[in-house]
Amino acid sequence: MTVEDQLKVFVQNNQCSFGLSVYVLDTGEDGVQRLGREIEFAEYDPTTVNSPTLSLGNHTAQMLIDQLWNCGIRPSEGSGSAGQLASTQRHLADMRAIAAKFLRVQWQKGGE
Repeated sequence: MTVEDQLKVFVQNNQCSFGLSVYVLDTGEDGVQRLGREIEFAEYDPTTVNSPTLSLGNHTAQMLIDQLWNCGIRPSEGSGSAGQLASTQRHLADMRAIAAKFLRVQWQKGGE
């Protein structure tokens, strides 16, 4: 079993704290599932090499992003997903066609 298969990340809205609850579930080599506990903080020494608080593979990181998205968390910058952009582009093309028909002008697809 690879690390990618072992870790699962779940996020849910926590109404009591007005925030999110994050759960990390690890399936060990023995097949037993273990739930991660709260993070323990230790004194930070910038002169030493420190291990990361948590390492995620690409699949698990994508799972985390998808879970956050499902909870309503969006990037503070950026233009959204490719699907959103495509939808907006189709809507804009529809609006251009409606405007062109209403104004009785010729609009060419791909033209500005």
